[in-house]
Amino acid sequence: MKKNFSEALKELRIRAGYSQKEVYEMFNIRQSTFSAWETGRAEPSAEMLLKLCKLYNVSDVFSAFGYDGYNEDGSIQLNLKEIEHIEKYRSLDPYGQETVSYILDREAARVKSLQERDKQIASLEESLNKSSATLRIYTYMQKIASAGKGFYFEDIPTDTIEAPYHENADFIIGVSGDSMEPTYLDGDRVYVQKCQGVNIGEIGIFILNNECLIKEAGENGLISHNPKYALIPGNESILCIGKVLGKVLYNENGT
Repeated sequence: MKKNFSEALKELRIRAGYSQKEVYEMFNIRQSTFSAWETGRAEPSAEMLLKLCKLYNVSDVFSAFGYDGYNEDGSIQLNLKEIEHIEKYRSLDPYGQETVSYILDREAARVKSLQERDKQIASLEESLNKSSATLRIYTYMQKIASAGKGFYFEDIPTDTIEAPYHENADFIIGVSGDSMEPTYLDGDRVYVQKCQGVNIGEIGIFILNNECLIKEAGENGLISHNPKYALIPGNESILCIGKVLGKVLYNENGT
């Protein structure tokens, strides 16, 4: 246990309003034994510690003594409330245990989803903060990555555009049509990294029959996120020219 364990134990007793005598008589403990716990010459057993914490109205034993819930080897330390929950769980019949497990799984999934959302928001905010401070001139292919009907690649108009810096982006391309909604909307601009292929599940810019398309790479072809558009079967005629890295986002000033 931590070096200041005895001090914390004494502080908890005093905070709860008990004298040493009241406590050691209550649990039928020798005065010298109890005194040794509060002076650091000895330590109570785990069972005795839990009894003392219940008396002192301490719900989180390890936090009260400066622990963060984990041992030095990374294993979990259970606090008093968690131990009580485990005891209650073991007292349930199979139906009750199954019900508790279902609720735990559901709530764990919900919390994980919220944590992932918060991470994404934080990442986006960080990206926006970095981007707003650094602008770069990119080659801009205007609204030709078709999310619907296609445009002939040889007729693509190119220009330049100033946009927030995005690592690994080689050019920016405009989105046309609605087949990638709700991920990408008509008029969106996206960063693209030049490459000759993307992994399944990634979104890329593809050429098919001299048409330029923005689609998700699937196992059997090119996928549109709008369900009203059918899968474009994969074939050797499909060429990948780049991987979509994300939308071009601007701050309130339009930069």
